[in-house]
Amino acid sequence: MNIYEINQQIEEVSHNMIDYDTGEVLPHFEQLLEALEMDREQKVLNTAKLIKNLEAESKAFKDAEKQMADRRKVVENKAQRIKDWIAGFVPEEKIKDEFVSISWRKSESVVIDDGVRLDSKYEVEKITVNPDKVAIKKDLKKGIDIAGCRIVEKQNIQIK
Repeated sequence: MNIYEINQQIEEVSHNMIDYDTGEVLPHFEQLLEALEMDREQKVLNTAKLIKNLEAESKAFKDAEKQMADRRKVVENKAQRIKDWIAGFVPEEKIKDEFVSISWRKSESVVIDDGVRLDSKYEVEKITVNPDKVAIKKDLKKGIDIAGCRIVEKQNIQIK
């Protein structure tokens, strides 16, 4: 998917920067870009256009994945509804032909009524602890020293 016209040399570097067998970005692609003989500003602008093309392609993949996941859920729900219909239509009856076989097996599951308070021996506690970076940043800005924490100022590139 190419939205922007990109310099042919930069296009070639972008195609040679990935090992398509492993998906790994090759470590030398920066040297390939830097070695290109073209105006510095044009090199940067064309590379930024390449980034926009790659981001657009990534978004298209993400949108397609969502559409496929939505379609998968519809098909799974449809199959379950039909399976439920068969279960109600021929309960515990064995039926088969050369392509399919319908049979039944027993299983057990625990049902817990809503609002029931269980003894602690029947409960599993899951605890996750994450640093509160907002609170840490606020205290650091107030001058409070927090061991192992600091504010780092960064410059984030924006390509529009």
